[in-house]
Amino acid sequence: IVKHAYRVVALQFPDDMLADAQCVSDTIASGVNAQSPDTPKESGDACRVFVLGDTTYGSCCVDTVAAEHVKASLIVHYGESCQSLVTKVPVLYIYGRAEFATNMDETVKSLRENITEGSRVVVLYECKWQWRMQGLCKALAEFAHVTMSVLRSEATGEEDNATTVLGRLIPCEKSDEPHHEANRGTLDEASSSEETTDDNEGGLYNFSDTTVVWVGPQGRTLTALMLNMPSAHRFVSYNPQTHDCLLEGATVNKSLMRRYFLVEKCKQAQTVGILVGTLGIAHHNELLAHIKTILKAAGKKFYTIVIGKINGPKVANFLEVDAYVLVACAENSLVDSKEFSVPIVTPFEMELACTRGREWPGRLRTDLEEVLPQLS
Repeated sequence: IVKHAYRVVALQFPDDMLADAQCVSDTIASGVNAQSPDTPKESGDACRVFVLGDTTYGSCCVDTVAAEHVKASLIVHYGESCQSLVTKVPVLYIYGRAEFATNMDETVKSLRENITEGSRVVVLYECKWQWRMQGLCKALAEFAHVTMSVLRSEATGEEDNATTVLGRLIPCEKSDEPHHEANRGTLDEASSSEETTDDNEGGLYNFSDTTVVWVGPQGRTLTALMLNMPSAHRFVSYNPQTHDCLLEGATVNKSLMRRYFLVEKCKQAQTVGILVGTLGIAHHNELLAHIKTILKAAGKKFYTIVIGKINGPKVANFLEVDAYVLVACAENSLVDSKEFSVPIVTPFEMELACTRGREWPGRLRTDLEEVLPQLS
């Protein structure tokens, strides 16, 4: 803050950390102004720190909307992050350092039971475990070929030749070739095999012979990763807080069947609601324009609706809407439509429903770079 002379700083905390907001805010303000002795505290040039008390959308997304209200020159984002690209305001991410429940030897022992010796392994992780990943990958590399993903916000610029999945960059090995085995067709075909592949899944990285290790709890991030990479040889989740190591994947095909069903429902929709679930990620205006273009081409009537955080009563207010498409970050774009009276799908799924001749590829695409390929 001192180095770049930021004068208005917005602090964004998840709900479970708001209790610490005042202490952190006071510490930053006093510390920054103490290091700027030439700037009187009473003057308009003193550093002012604001706490964004209630996020506009999910806490994983950088709240540029609230930050613009105070004309912030820097946002400090605390806690878990969806790693969506932000261009409006500089962002500093503070993930924290969560501890493992056991030592590294016990962690590696649990993972080794689910990893074939000599196999290829990609390690993905929740942001708060980032500081332990170098040590974990080094230990796993003793019996497997390990690739550690890099958070988008931590990228150095040397990861150009990499696959991006939910804001995590997976460096491509020189031996990797783009994956071009198409898997197109009906619902039965999409769900009949655990070796489901995409016409270009993961861009440059071939996951079909790879064990994907997720370090973090089961939840929406793990689900989104599995649906984005269903052709991975196997998925292993390890929760460092509970020391649970599980072989995942039993419900992936069932979930993909459900998503395919929603796409078919959207084909029949006459009126579509475009739910704006973020205003902070880069290129969201281009994505909105892209969705409107494909809806017009398909002859569908549509409304653009900004309702903040989505819930059943809000959505139920629009009785004439037959289906919704949610424009949100990659982690929040997957909504369980069982909780709602009409389908809620991702932009990629709506494009499948509206584009004649476009066939089901056997996986989801939630990253903006894949929905708008001209940005990749």
